[in-house]
Amino acid sequence: MTDDIETAVVGYFKAIGDLPVQGLQETLDFAYVPGFLDSFATIEFVIWLEETFHVRLSQEQLQSEQFRTIGGVIELVRQLKASRGPLD
Repeated sequence: MTDDIETAVVGYFKAIGDLPVQGLQETLDFAYVPGFLDSFATIEFVIWLEETFHVRLSQEQLQSEQFRTIGGVIELVRQLKASRGPLD
């Protein structure tokens, strides 16, 4: 089952360019770091995540294994929204 977070994050990556994977599960498992995004694009992605989903990502979260895959990012955003709620 997909949700708005999954749809938006997968759509973000598809808009950047062709993902070298097929199917939803392979997309979610795709490790976009390192290689797919350079450092500037990663910063843009973090800003987009924070503004789109009204969350704040800590340095620890940005350096976590969870932040290295598309599916991990989606789960991290879900967890942040569930635990902190939207920021004002």
